[in-house]
Amino acid sequence: SFKKKNKHLFSVAKSYEKKFPTVTEQQALDLIMSITCKPIQLKALQLLESGMRFSESLTFKRTSEVTGKIIGKGGKVREVYCTIDAPKISHSHFFKKLKEETGLVPHDLRKLFAIKYAKKYDNSQKLKQIMGWSKIETAQSYISFSNDALLDEIGDMHGTSYSKLREAI
Repeated sequence: SFKKKNKHLFSVAKSYEKKFPTVTEQQALDLIMSITCKPIQLKALQLLESGMRFSESLTFKRTSEVTGKIIGKGGKVREVYCTIDAPKISHSHFFKKLKEETGLVPHDLRKLFAIKYAKKYDNSQKLKQIMGWSKIETAQSYISFSNDALLDEIGDMHGTSYSKLREAI
């Protein structure tokens, strides 16, 4: 069968699904805009726009109209692009309401930001710096994930679609 013959593709697709969100940025944005609680909606938009971890957003201090400083893992201070001011809310409340109303978890928003950057710029060193990661391999995994479009083109050449194969799993 097709699945047996292409077993390696199915295992690759399953590993991506564990690590990466199953919605696009636009789908996430549509879901966020449907959130009924304004503070939850603003916090979700802030995380999606900036790529901050939820915990980092609690330390956000505005430095200009479009930037702010945050304290990341290990106490590292970094500057982020962020135009949205959101209230400080508890993680448990945010997590629960976001999950209930959108099916997303806070870290999905960070991952979507990283995917968007990786697709547009294909620069793992800069992505590592923007996201505050200590390992370049983390950024490289987002760059390779963003190359699914290349796999789709190759799949089209062979009469199949990599993304459709991933959806079928």
